[in-house]
Amino acid sequence: MEGSIAIINDIHIELSKNAILDNTQSHFVRILDSIAKENIKNLIINGDLCKDKPSIEIYQWIKETLEQYPFNYYIIAGNHDKTKMIHQCFPYKNALTKDIDFIETLHTNILFLDTSSSQINELHLNFLDYYISNIASPKNKIIYIFMHHPILDFNFEIMEKEYQIRNKSKMISILEKYSSIKFIVFSGHYHIHSHKIQKNIENIVCPPCFFPLEKNSTKVAYNPNGSGWTKLDIKKTGFNFQFIFIPSLA
Repeated sequence: MEGSIAIINDIHIELSKNAILDNTQSHFVRILDSIAKENIKNLIINGDLCKDKPSIEIYQWIKETLEQYPFNYYIIAGNHDKTKMIHQCFPYKNALTKDIDFIETLHTNILFLDTSSSQINELHLNFLDYYISNIASPKNKIIYIFMHHPILDFNFEIMEKEYQIRNKSKMISILEKYSSIKFIVFSGHYHIHSHKIQKNIENIVCPPCFFPLEKNSTKVAYNPNGSGWTKLDIKKTGFNFQFIFIPSLA
């Protein structure tokens, strides 16, 4: 998957014409239209596809909508999702919905983690450790990780006080053990956009599709300019990323 990748998260689809602020379905379509204009073929939906209660109907609507675009897409579960339902609606191989999944293309290592339970269980943490030490391509010292929850601290108490991933310290200790490898972690969940580097870990929190928040507020505050998606360009020599905002969604 070397090249440009579009990342969307927190789309929170609700099949209702009376969704908060605007119709969540139209938010999603506007984001997909923006990506299509960039001629990007690879798309990752990084969790929280549903707004409140997951349902087959919501996942089916998302699938039917995605099929109208020429995207090679991947689905990752968030804490608002049910992995079994996702697998039922997206049973084919290009939707990676298992608890932990990996792909390697042109010596680019990409890892997908399912944190729908708001943690990574011990078995998957052990497999993550094994993968990095035994399977990851030695030709590239960058490993990209896509997971719904951030693993670094972003001083965003509104979300981190109650909604952060429970065992992130264990994952951090595994990644920091491989100090010669740079881990680029793309997350969502906090409904903000942010970026932090800690030792060999770079955690990028991507802007949400639905209901962006003001990061510097001490209470829940809507950010009318915070909706959007993330463009990631992977090259053999490294990567760069850009947040693409669509204020007109507000």
